[in-house]
Amino acid sequence: MKPGMKIVWLRRTVQTVSVLAFFYLIYKTDYSSDNKPGGPVEFFFQIDPLVLIDTWIAGGVIETGLLLGLVTLGITMLLGRFFCGWICPMGAIHNLVSAFRNAKKKDLMQSERWTPWQRWKYVGLVVLLVMGLAGFHITGWLDPLCVLERSVALSIYPSLNAAVVWVFTWLYQEDPVHITVVSEPIYEFLRAHVLLFKQTFFNGAGLIGLLFVITLLLNFYRSRFWCRYLCPLGALLGWAGRFTTFRLKNNTEKCGDCQLCVVDCQGAADPLTHDGWKASECFYCWNCKASCHSDAITFEFELPGRTFIGWLKNLFRPIKERQLNLERRTVLTAATGAAITGLAYASQPLRSGARYEPLLIRPPGALAEPDFQDRCIRCGACMKVCPTNLLQPAFLQAGLGGMWSPVGVANLGYCEYNCTLCGQVCPTGAIQDLLVEDKHKVKMGTAFFDPERCIPYAWQRDCIVCEEHCPTDPKAIWFEEKEVMQRDGTKLTVKLPHVDPEQCVGCGICQNKCPVHDKRGIRVSSVGETRHPDNQMFLEEGYY
Repeated sequence: MKPGMKIVWLRRTVQTVSVLAFFYLIYKTDYSSDNKPGGPVEFFFQIDPLVLIDTWIAGGVIETGLLLGLVTLGITMLLGRFFCGWICPMGAIHNLVSAFRNAKKKDLMQSERWTPWQRWKYVGLVVLLVMGLAGFHITGWLDPLCVLERSVALSIYPSLNAAVVWVFTWLYQEDPVHITVVSEPIYEFLRAHVLLFKQTFFNGAGLIGLLFVITLLLNFYRSRFWCRYLCPLGALLGWAGRFTTFRLKNNTEKCGDCQLCVVDCQGAADPLTHDGWKASECFYCWNCKASCHSDAITFEFELPGRTFIGWLKNLFRPIKERQLNLERRTVLTAATGAAITGLAYASQPLRSGARYEPLLIRPPGALAEPDFQDRCIRCGACMKVCPTNLLQPAFLQAGLGGMWSPVGVANLGYCEYNCTLCGQVCPTGAIQDLLVEDKHKVKMGTAFFDPERCIPYAWQRDCIVCEEHCPTDPKAIWFEEKEVMQRDGTKLTVKLPHVDPEQCVGCGICQNKCPVHDKRGIRVSSVGETRHPDNQMFLEEGYY
């Protein structure tokens, strides 16, 4: 086996391990009896330098764990975009799908060459960072690890779980006697090790899954389309690695101009000539080395400057034509437009705190809304780990910039009183990691009865479901016995429920368990939430 091919198989092995590790950590982002996630589920986000830089720019604070992103950035400066070609699970999946692309060699010689369109991921990176600085934090929409986690955790995994359960249910109905002997051990294994503890449903899961499928299908147009043209993390690493010390060398005397290196290049980095090779686009997949029959291609360490200090200075010099080929006017125009958009978004009433959205129920421990949106990367980890399916991806409840951030929907779930998992799995500190006893003091909102819908008020029948499920001590729901007159003139004593706003924490279990299943007789509003001192029902003393 050629030396280059050995490296290729090593890279494929590392990619496989990385993808399996990523999926395993998504699987372990789940409820457990000891109120702990099943592993370091934030690890991949901690080594993502884009998450580090963007949360620092937007929120002004850096979680300690995110500093691992500096390691990724530093190694990239020395060894190039190894993360994209070897570690990134999103890149590995696109690499796999691209392998099924069926195209003629002649067409590949054209489509796998560098094109000016590859510059636009760098422009996109500038736009995202400037918008984050101006207050419109949407990097999580396009960060590859956030996209993959959100797509798998909120769309693909629940869909596959539902499909497996449906198949086994159908088998039992068709031939319950004979099928059970074969299927029962398989189903028991899946239920113990693969299937979800509880089938989950997420608003907008269809859209999230569709967007992910579209990114995969684009690989049949261009290999690793996402990585070449769209990925902001790839753009950041491409910028950091453009003066890498580990560089491609093409021996023109040995090269037979067969262009097999071009055909097999994942990043369209133009490996055919040394002068034309673009370090900022190379994934270091070693396909070019493995495909070269004349052994003309090698990778060698070379300091692109007379001194190490000179090399460091190169990082901040104007981008060379042959490296990224970005026009200053294009970058400045994009940055200006992004700044205007970000500032316009930041001036919205919801973002500025001039008003509060009653249905915007954030997880317990969430920061105040502007800070929360600045630090939330929309990864979906908190929604995946929520044991009751309360947390859902927002659509427009928090404005356009809050799309896919977590919001509580009490009709679908409720906040488990002794659960603090959402804060434990949040990689950026948008949701604080609270102790259980501290969480009991945090108010997500306040419940209100609707006399038009509540059974005791509207139909003069006793109902104590909400009070039975209320977890606080003393209970936030109490009853007033009141004599009411019925239609026929007879009098009846009914227990009318009331909410004690001092005790209610807005967990939503009363709304979730209410027997009126469409528009509930008791509903939770964000008013009274701990994270916003101004979003309160009662004025402080001295204002009366």
